[in-house]
Amino acid sequence: MSYKLHPLSGVDDDISSAVEWHESQQKGLGERFIDYWESTINYIISNPLAFSKKIKSFRQAVLKNFPYLIIYEIIGYKVFIYVVYKWKTTP
Repeated sequence: MSYKLHPLSGVDDDISSAVEWHESQQKGLGERFIDYWESTINYIISNPLAFSKKIKSFRQAVLKNFPYLIIYEIIGYKVFIYVVYKWKTTP
């Protein structure tokens, strides 16, 4: 059985804000952010247990080449994404 993605309310806003901010910094950077986001989400759905639990049953994945964390939880065959946030600032 395959896993299904269930982003919670607010996750789309987190992604939209990140894309807008990156695009304002450099043309095309927002699009690269989306590419890495989609790649990471596809990996999580294919391999949800690949990332270790950090607090209780919550797992975190780092977005490749961007300082963002994806916090998620597996319940049955559902992957709930709770938040996507910038976890460190870049110089």
